[in-house]
Amino acid sequence: MKRSPPASATWTWPVVALLLLASALAGYPQAQKKSATSTQEKPDALLAAAMEKMSTGVWSVNGTVAVKKTIKLHGLLSGEDFDLTMEPGVNPNTPMREIVIKDKAWICSDGETWHAGSPDDRLLYNRAHVPIMADRRLPPFEKVGTEQRDGQTLLHVRLKVPEKKINPKELPQYWIVLDSQGQAQYIGHTEMPMFSQAKKEVLYCSFDYAPAKENIAPPPLGPPVDDKAYGFYDIEQHKFDWKGKIVRLQVTPKLLESKQIGESTYRAFLKDTATPNHYGIVEFPYDALVQLGFLKKIVNGTHGWEELEKMGALGRTEGEPVSFYVEVIPIGEKPAARAVAVGAKFNRDADGTVSYTWGANEKAAKSPSPAAMASDASDGDLVNRGIEKAKNGDLDGAIAHFDRAAELNPKDDAPYYNRAQAKRLKNDTAGAIADYTRAIELGSTNPAAYNNRGNARAENKDRDGAIADYTRAIELKPDYARAYYNRAVLKKEKGDKAGAAADFKRAKELDPELASEESAADSKNESDVDLVERGIEKGQQGDLDGALADLNRAIELDPKNSAAYYNRAATKLLKKDTAGAIADYTHVIELDPKNVNAYNNRGILKARNNDPDGAIADYNHAIELDPKEAKAYNNRGNVKKAKGDLDGAIADFTSAIELDSNLAIAYKNRGEARQAKGDAIGGEADLKSAEKIELVKHGIEKAKKGDLDGALADFNRAIKLSPNDAVAYYNRAHAKRLKKDAAGALADCTRAIELDSKFGEAYFERGTLKGRSKDVDGAIADFTRAIELKPNYALAYYNRGIARKAKGDKAGADADFKSAAAANRVSLLDGKLKIDISPDFSREPDDPAHPKTIAKFSGPPDGAWGEVLRGTHGLTPDKLEGYLKMRVAEYSKGFKWLPKDSRLQWLKKEIVTIDGRKWANWSFVPVLKGKKDYSHNPVYTRNLTTSYKGQLLEITFTSNLNTSPELKVEIDRIMNSVHLEE
Repeated sequence: MKRSPPASATWTWPVVALLLLASALAGYPQAQKKSATSTQEKPDALLAAAMEKMSTGVWSVNGTVAVKKTIKLHGLLSGEDFDLTMEPGVNPNTPMREIVIKDKAWICSDGETWHAGSPDDRLLYNRAHVPIMADRRLPPFEKVGTEQRDGQTLLHVRLKVPEKKINPKELPQYWIVLDSQGQAQYIGHTEMPMFSQAKKEVLYCSFDYAPAKENIAPPPLGPPVDDKAYGFYDIEQHKFDWKGKIVRLQVTPKLLESKQIGESTYRAFLKDTATPNHYGIVEFPYDALVQLGFLKKIVNGTHGWEELEKMGALGRTEGEPVSFYVEVIPIGEKPAARAVAVGAKFNRDADGTVSYTWGANEKAAKSPSPAAMASDASDGDLVNRGIEKAKNGDLDGAIAHFDRAAELNPKDDAPYYNRAQAKRLKNDTAGAIADYTRAIELGSTNPAAYNNRGNARAENKDRDGAIADYTRAIELKPDYARAYYNRAVLKKEKGDKAGAAADFKRAKELDPELASEESAADSKNESDVDLVERGIEKGQQGDLDGALADLNRAIELDPKNSAAYYNRAATKLLKKDTAGAIADYTHVIELDPKNVNAYNNRGILKARNNDPDGAIADYNHAIELDPKEAKAYNNRGNVKKAKGDLDGAIADFTSAIELDSNLAIAYKNRGEARQAKGDAIGGEADLKSAEKIELVKHGIEKAKKGDLDGALADFNRAIKLSPNDAVAYYNRAHAKRLKKDAAGALADCTRAIELDSKFGEAYFERGTLKGRSKDVDGAIADFTRAIELKPNYALAYYNRGIARKAKGDKAGADADFKSAAAANRVSLLDGKLKIDISPDFSREPDDPAHPKTIAKFSGPPDGAWGEVLRGTHGLTPDKLEGYLKMRVAEYSKGFKWLPKDSRLQWLKKEIVTIDGRKWANWSFVPVLKGKKDYSHNPVYTRNLTTSYKGQLLEITFTSNLNTSPELKVEIDRIMNSVHLEE
């Protein structure tokens, strides 16, 4: 059964001409059968014959569709199947490709990833196929002439009309390829107007057709790696092994957040079922969230689940887990990867063809396709697109969308309001006021419309009009702090001191952030360092355009800020701007010639960009700067391996392993290189080592998350692969201890020590086990050996102190406790700031990408952490109290992750004096409503903030998801040890 194009997407090729010639249509004769003689006297018959021939076989098509802009369209047609690419697609500067084979459909709108489409989405097909569609009644055509092109004879024909003054370009025209006998072979070229029923406008098409040399084939989507259901953690850990592959992801049925990130792409924040408390992000095509039941309708913008529920858009929140298939796309070297949903159902045909669909009822879905959305948008869609363009700085494009939306629905206030916003950004104040006024006249009760018109009037020196607008905004929204603030400013300018003071007071009550006039919306004093930090945060949240805007501004403020270039390079890489990323890393190197990471990262990009020699040069520089940079050796080895220098590659991989014996990828790479050289035994040994290291890493992560059985399974497999590996035994001992298997843990520790007599951590672990089993002397002996091996082993000193105290050796215990504190004391700010860090916390390496973070610490399992931040402006001692009020107000608004039946309980929010210096001491913990005891609650957080040399200095430690009461005591001890000298 043939498909009929949906009415909303139907394109009828001769409609324009027929509308012009309505009086002549009734007399058009039927198309006549072709004859071997005098065929060129009957061009309509030749045309019908050519169309009939093109109804079978595979045909290439290449051309354009033009209206306000020109769209390129090219690909293959075969009956009702097609493989077509539209440029640009729904995303700017990115082609969109769609393939349909029988009842299977695939679509790629980002130039990289494929997902299931609908076989009924035929907009691209209709545009390219309608001009050559057979089996229809043709009106008469007349001969224009005969042409020779590329050795072929083409008969040029066009629609025959009685009027002589019509522009020929307004009529359908064909160039029919003829054989030596004058018979029609196929249509080589066509030019014609087409009428869009959906948009009620004329498009002009020009297409070339020819027999194709290839067939239409499915995209390169393979079958899933296996039948298992995985979680986000699995994807992160296996991202390189699974690069470009498909896995089945299983999540809980509740959508936590939906964010529109493109014309037809949505990002969903979900919780998986494979690992406890593990969350992640998945990218879905236009209506997949609806088809999977997460949403009841498509919602543009960004919305948490509570907002979606209020909007009536949230789908089911309880029930069975939901699974679907995703393609894994690695991001950088860290454990991060994009998960792009490709379908909910996996299909394998008898011929081996693989495809994914969104479910059995997908054909019934009425949501518009990406292509249809690009061409047949509603006024609401246009407004949303305009807003996105404005956010990205394309104000002219935004205004064009708002113009079109206003044309479609002149009584909707939204296009006028948003167009006013864009005009203000273009400094068209008068135009903005006119649009705000039109939005208000249409019945807008949006207080922002009045507030923003007030701002525009204030810019035009119309203070009275502006004050009237601010007043109306406050009437509509009595807690509108910004309107009070704006009105206060104008009252002050008009000399109304009392009125201004009253408005300033009310604004500050409603929004303490205004107390120090540092509202994010109005601050004009942001430093380049602040902008870099904010850009980093936006990038981590997926707002790449916002991140670029902040990083660009930081570079404008300080063209020598290497951190800004470094982070902009990373952001450009995520946006697939490899050339731009390389240029930015080059700037970093020019500004900071000793930046090892910049050389290493630029080398990676050069290697991907087919510049192996440039990559090796960068890795050489990185190694010269830091001969202990194992990853640089590994990366250089990869390039040498690709160039065929297997000996050089093996040497580099060996150096990487010597520097970092836990670098699994180096073992894997060396194993493959050895196999390529014919060293099967050495290669297999390396591959086993790589697998063993990964198993141990996975086991450690599972243990941290409380999955002790899973951790033990991984450690067991690692030991089976490598029976003489002390690290695997040590980690299995730790897991057994947590499982209360003291005897098994003790045996594993002893085995680890037998295999490596200098394994300090194994002695410490065994000492801990002996101490718990009342073998105090044995514990002290093991802790002593650990300290001999690692003289600054703070935790070993601490635990030996506890053991000595249990034996009554007070002097020895006190000495050990003092040594533990000294070993774990952190000195910052040139020795001015000292903090005694608990032995359970360890300092992480400094990250040049985060210039405001001068120290970061990781703690016990479940993510406990601490950090020391230093700002660059704006906090003097007299503003400390205002800063505290601002942070308390900000945090008191709550967090999306807080359960509905909980609240944030403030433990401290006061100004205290420590060593003669004022500090803001603020701490909190979430508690369930009606409960007072928080000793076993997570996210116990303490903060100390002060002004140091006119700049913010803030120390934070939090238990995160760890609920241990002992950890809360440790955090208090750390914060109580803070000492800062001027």
